[in-house]
Amino acid sequence: MMQFKKIQVKDIYVSILTKRLVKYENGWMRMEPIEKNLQPTGSELIDRVAKALAKDCRLEARAFIQTTGLTPTDFRVLFRLHTGQSLKEFIKQYQQMRACEWLAYTDLKYTEIAKRSGFASHSSMGHYFRKTLKCTPTDYRQQHRPKNFREIYMWEK
Repeated sequence: MMQFKKIQVKDIYVSILTKRLVKYENGWMRMEPIEKNLQPTGSELIDRVAKALAKDCRLEARAFIQTTGLTPTDFRVLFRLHTGQSLKEFIKQYQQMRACEWLAYTDLKYTEIAKRSGFASHSSMGHYFRKTLKCTPTDYRQQHRPKNFREIYMWEK
């Protein structure tokens, strides 16, 4: 039986950060660019999904599947073999990861974060956070955003 390495969202995720403050052993500090290159996963199918999500995380599963030339059933089987989940679940996790970064590294309003992350609304983002992370976006922000986030991170505008 053929074995596939399970590909997770973190394996294909592209950060919203453009630069991060790095402190060197000699005491020097500087803003260094964040690598934005997608690394090949070994699966052309997953690489196409990764590229599409990096471009726009509001990816519509049904429309995307049609662009692959595969039948919906074949796509679902292959995608599940590679990830262990459905494309819809995978997209939601990508959107959540994106929202978590916006919450932790910016002071954008929740409605803007939901929009930039691909959620239909800030209330749907809140519902998804409560369901998966067992906390609200506000709680997440309070727990994960450093006080000096403006000085240590630069992000996409």
